[in-house]
Amino acid sequence: MTTAPELPLADATAMTRFHRIFREALDGVPSFVAGAPAGDAARAELVGSYYDNVLRLLHAHHEAEDLTIYPMMVERLPEHVEVIERVNAEHETVLGSLGAAEEAVAAWRAAPSTESRDSAAAALAAMGSILLEHLDHEEADVVPLIGRCINVAEWGQMSAVAFQHFTGDKVWLAVGLIQEQLLASENETMEANMPPPVHDFWTNTGRGMFQRYVAELRG
Repeated sequence: MTTAPELPLADATAMTRFHRIFREALDGVPSFVAGAPAGDAARAELVGSYYDNVLRLLHAHHEAEDLTIYPMMVERLPEHVEVIERVNAEHETVLGSLGAAEEAVAAWRAAPSTESRDSAAAALAAMGSILLEHLDHEEADVVPLIGRCINVAEWGQMSAVAFQHFTGDKVWLAVGLIQEQLLASENETMEANMPPPVHDFWTNTGRGMFQRYVAELRG
């Protein structure tokens, strides 16, 4: 390995827990999207906003990986570069279907109908089949390597970069979805790496907003 760790190595199993956000969102497509009443604008907005923010969180997560841990792994584990680059390249494959899903969800929110709802459900399902394959590959082939060459500070840096690249309109929703999946110690680390305005908003207001939102979403 060329350079780095000195600090303790990261517990990369947190990534598997983080990925549950996307797995659960995809599991919910049949009930949340396909099962939404046709033409119900309020429900389309609620559910559509959830998926819009989840998709933007996925995009930010992949950007952060591309900018931080993947280049580090390529440099430090040259004997594993083939598998690292193969899994990293899957981000581009996911990106195409991700864009189509974002457009379909936006169209459903803008003009709720049976057709736009079904198109959104189909686009999310198509994206999901590609994404789930990538998540499986990453968890099986890359997560064990992260724990060999990425230290805790670098792991925290990825979280900070992801927040910087998140473009959703409900950062409190993203934070809440993450905190549902991570261990208490991991949430403490995540909060320590939040931009101060995000941390303050989450602590003072966002947590309550999240709880009310998901209660309505999940019924």
